[in-house]
Amino acid sequence: MEVRVSAKPRMGQSTVYEVVVEGEGSGRCSKRWDDFEELYDSLELRYAEAVKDVPFPRYSTRKDQKKSAAVEDNRRHLESLLHKLLSHPSLGQDADLAAFLQLTRAPAPSRRPGDPSDTPAEELRSRPGPTPFTVAGKGGGGGGGLDEADEAEDEHGGLDEAD
Repeated sequence: MEVRVSAKPRMGQSTVYEVVVEGEGSGRCSKRWDDFEELYDSLELRYAEAVKDVPFPRYSTRKDQKKSAAVEDNRRHLESLLHKLLSHPSLGQDADLAAFLQLTRAPAPSRRPGDPSDTPAEELRSRPGPTPFTVAGKGGGGGGGLDEADEAEDEHGGLDEAD
């Protein structure tokens, strides 16, 4: 998979990194350095051992060098990080990474009927838990009340105050 990152420095604001991924899956997105840190933290929580193989790069600042040189260093670091993440056997298959990069993947090969992995429960057990990238309503804006399952239970014989 080929990964290209270009940097778009903006006067008085954070640099925006344009990411283009081509190959088996393709995608295009614009992110800031903080977005990459957040993704890495999410991966680190779920793949602690695997992430040790792919350390997060140090942020270059203008204190270290001229702004244009710092921006170029950060761009190269992020491009290298993404290449390592995508080529890693377990991290490269992560759904959050694919969502972060807005990847579109070729359809998975079809399975044979009766294959044990056809059952939804088996598929769910093999997936990592919720993360900031897979939970709807990140930031506290989601309904916060009852979910559909709770509402259905209330309608169909859940506990009433009259019981």
